[in-house]
Amino acid sequence: MPKKNTPNPFLMFMLEIRSREEAKGRKFRGMEEIKDYAGKQWEKMDAKQRAPYAEQAKVAKLQARACDDKLTGVGTPFSSVAKEKCSLDERNKFISNSMASMVENAAKNGSLDQLELCFVSMGYFCELSEGTFIPAELAAIRYSLREGVIDRFHTHINPGTLPLGYAYAAQAHSEMNHKLPIPPNALGEKDYDKIATKFREFLSQFSGDEMPLLFTNSEDLVKIDQMLADVMNDDPDNREVFVCPLKELFYHLKKTSVKMLNEGNRPIPSMHALQVLILKDVYDYSPNISCDFHDNIGDGKYCALSQCIRWAFVISDSCCTDLRIPMKPGKHLPENADTEPADTTLSIAMNNLSFATRPNDTFDHNISRITYASASASAKDVPKSNAWETSKDTDVTTSVDRPIVKSLGRGFRPMVNVAAGPTTARAVLAGRGRGTWLMVDKFPPLGSTNGSFK
Repeated sequence: MPKKNTPNPFLMFMLEIRSREEAKGRKFRGMEEIKDYAGKQWEKMDAKQRAPYAEQAKVAKLQARACDDKLTGVGTPFSSVAKEKCSLDERNKFISNSMASMVENAAKNGSLDQLELCFVSMGYFCELSEGTFIPAELAAIRYSLREGVIDRFHTHINPGTLPLGYAYAAQAHSEMNHKLPIPPNALGEKDYDKIATKFREFLSQFSGDEMPLLFTNSEDLVKIDQMLADVMNDDPDNREVFVCPLKELFYHLKKTSVKMLNEGNRPIPSMHALQVLILKDVYDYSPNISCDFHDNIGDGKYCALSQCIRWAFVISDSCCTDLRIPMKPGKHLPENADTEPADTTLSIAMNNLSFATRPNDTFDHNISRITYASASASAKDVPKSNAWETSKDTDVTTSVDRPIVKSLGRGFRPMVNVAAGPTTARAVLAGRGRGTWLMVDKFPPLGSTNGSFK
């Protein structure tokens, strides 16, 4: 059997050395490397210098004996690890309950459209061996369904010198992601206290004495939670920062907005479906929503500020349509978005290129705008216009029916030449410089695998 790890003076000394050196940016590949590094210093220490570590080991042994618990490889009781996990589960439960009650209370008070939310995103240079991330960029927006994007916060972060051995990883990540220059040539503020002060000033615009809930993509939640903790450090008012999953907020907003429509038979999309919509990122190349640096290089896809605003666009596109909230370009949708009532040739064509339709649908002029994002998120039938003839004798799509198009993938948009007529109209898949004309009768029905778009 492997030897049981028991606290001893040298182990206590190694743990202290590891904490001290890693705070300076040094990287250790394991306890063996720490042992070699700390052993040289330990040999030079006399009994008086070793005494504090002997006392620490004695206390640790008594604690372990009292709880009769096994220890991890670094002398930490397994019960402490379990307790920490339990604490994390309780924190996540608190976050979920807080989100649900926040949206529910706003709906009861008739102020769901005025509920102000904070979306946050961060970029990083590299990940260290212990799982921590070196921050490069911080952005946040203040948003509501009624007003759209209300205010923005953005700053680049200069973390100083990178830990030894991480320059290549930082350079590779930058080239594949945000394109920001890496340390020592990084942009932005070096003083974390100044960044924290400015960010707290931005968050102070939200009502209430507590910090507002911060929402971000679920896949980046752990990274942003850790980086924000490093940047924010200790709040002078002892207010805790809670980073929450955006998909869960989106689900509560969507569920509540559908219920407010009093459409009992209307399906509510799952949280997973809404997360897919967030990751779909249909607005990834929208103009004039990035920071100055990313605007200048012409690539805002990985800009933290652009990411926050694009999340606002996706949620607006879905929920504002349900609540009949007029959407403003630049606030709810990209500046070049079409927000005119759906009675133009292009709008009619776009409405007919839907995710889900029925032959007996009627056109609703009260709906200001329907896009692929809103149709997919709400699973709502897109209104039919009279621009296309539909066979009333059968439910099978024919060459004179309106075309039904599945998702074309990121960066593509279907366009239809309606003026050519329903039987000769052609659709072009436009995007990134490529286009292929397709006849209307080539569009497959939903669920078909023959000629379907991937």
